Amino acid sequence: SFVVLMAGLSMMTLGLCFRFAESPSSRVWLHPFEIAGLNALAFYVGAHCLQVLLIYGRVHTQDGTTVRLRHLVYDALFGGWVAGPLGSLLFSLTFLAICYTVIYGLYRARIFIRL
Repeated sequence: SFVVLMAGLSMMTLGLCFRFAESPSSRVWLHPFEIAGLNALAFYVGAHCLQVLLIYGRVHTQDGTTVRLRHLVYDALFGGWVAGPLGSLLFSLTFLAICYTVIYGLYRARIFIRL
């Protein structure tokens, strides 16, 4: 059946990923994932807190209107020169880069948050 086929293909893909990840040549470009995995809880909580701040944070503009912080940041950074799906992609990649920079700082300071 289709379920058995997909389970087999998933297992084969997982095996290839393990084989590729364990090879010595892949250690260099997989290192960012290792850093993110060492502080995954801090990564998740930090990203969530930043997202809540962007969604619920409001800023009063000069003309007296209230604008969400997310819209203000998006319009200031990407709204003028990149619009549509590409602007959303760049916004999300910038969000990810900010979160990763914090996690990298924790990694360099040897701070690991675990349960």
